[in-house]
Amino acid sequence: MWSRAVAVLSFLVFFSGGDVWAKNLGHRVGAGKNEFHKDLPENSIVALNAAVTKDTTGQALQDHPDFRYCEFDVQETADHQLVLFHDESLVRMLPDQEFNRAAIEMIITDPKVKKRVGKKKVEYKDLETRHLTLAQIQSLRFGEKWKAGPVEGVPTLKDFLDAAMSLKLAKPIGAEVKLLYSDQGKNEYIRLLENYRNLYALPNPPKQEKGYDMSADGVSVLAGKVAFRRTFGRVFTRKRKTWCQTLSKHGFKFIYRTGAHSENHCR
Repeated sequence: MWSRAVAVLSFLVFFSGGDVWAKNLGHRVGAGKNEFHKDLPENSIVALNAAVTKDTTGQALQDHPDFRYCEFDVQETADHQLVLFHDESLVRMLPDQEFNRAAIEMIITDPKVKKRVGKKKVEYKDLETRHLTLAQIQSLRFGEKWKAGPVEGVPTLKDFLDAAMSLKLAKPIGAEVKLLYSDQGKNEYIRLLENYRNLYALPNPPKQEKGYDMSADGVSVLAGKVAFRRTFGRVFTRKRKTWCQTLSKHGFKFIYRTGAHSENHCR
């Protein structure tokens, strides 16, 4: 198994120009295009299950030293629920295919969705995660290209963290902020991560592999520069200062920049 993992890792490093993502087999929960479980949907519970399930040799992907941490992406829906989803647009992961057509039609004709998008006539390509309620986004399913097929849909952050605990994820987590636009969403994000840390990560210290460079307690908040600015405010503003103080109060003193973990957004 490990020879296959090393081959995949080498492929990723070569085609990404040495990008830091390629050094972690747990990127987007270790699934999706160019990842280890390329036939499973990224940021999904089925991918998490695959990452922690032992094979016939008694090994799991999370046992590999290059699975340094389980990274996933968090966004907020129109009704302030938190889900795992990478893109703002829906079409790549939740495609306009036959099994999604009825749900898509209901969504694009919903007057509330039209108002959120700001168009009288909405096309599927116009939709972003923030335009849909949790029920609407969960009415859609991942594409047929995935082995999971149209069975599984987008998980909530709570359901994912609950699954990580029940499946006994043994490595640290990195919860990457994509867009949390309301105070309610930001507070819930902090609460859920703090709960996971206190209930699970601290009593079961995650294994830190060589090269792991984030939080010692195994629960890290990370974001790209633009994503952090959109969610927590611009540098030197009262909004950012207030949210950085809130994060620090809950034990998240160092907010890691994606791709450059030595940079703290809350410096």
